[in-house]
Amino acid sequence: MRELVLEVISSAAAAAGLTIPTTEAVQNSEQESAATHESTAESGAESQNESSTATPAAATIPVMFAAKKDNITLPVPRIEVSLGNCAYERSGRRLGFLVSQDECSIKREIYRIIQKVTVTLFSDDESFLTMAVPALVKKLPRGLNDNQGNWVKILVKSGGHAGYEVPKVGETPIDPLPKRRETLELEFTGRLTTLEPVEFINNFNISANRGEEND
Repeated sequence: MRELVLEVISSAAAAAGLTIPTTEAVQNSEQESAATHESTAESGAESQNESSTATPAAATIPVMFAAKKDNITLPVPRIEVSLGNCAYERSGRRLGFLVSQDECSIKREIYRIIQKVTVTLFSDDESFLTMAVPALVKKLPRGLNDNQGNWVKILVKSGGHAGYEVPKVGETPIDPLPKRRETLELEFTGRLTTLEPVEFINNFNISANRGEEND
């Protein structure tokens, strides 16, 4: 479930277009813009129009599991994922039959697994958080199959302002300028399943039982 959660949040962030300009991309863009500007003086207004449309490339906002100690070196903006308590509910529900040429089995749900997940967005820019939270929620899927082929349901339970993060090394604050945080509380509901074999009836005899006929 751990890897599945991180994959879902990362994919949703990319689909929502939550990106940050990379330093190298900005530098390359500035160099290309300067080179284009020099060529514009020679080639005329047509090249100038093309250079004005150049935009720096961007990287998807980093998504990672929550840091427990030092946070001064972590990028901003970023998304941190924390896994809460995992609840198990006894089930036993029959999900279906799996039939092949040689065998038949019943797929049964033994436990329903409910994983609490907290997603925290960090940024210096309040307008970015105002845009990013609903954009991320819109791109979260309703669910998907895990590596066992079992459906995992995804539900957003709540969200809101989570205060501010003070940059620190260990437990010592070192920066008086905190970073704003917004959180989303999610539930990932999966299954623990098993396959129960069902024996085929390979040999059988049919016998007719004819009763007495009434006169």
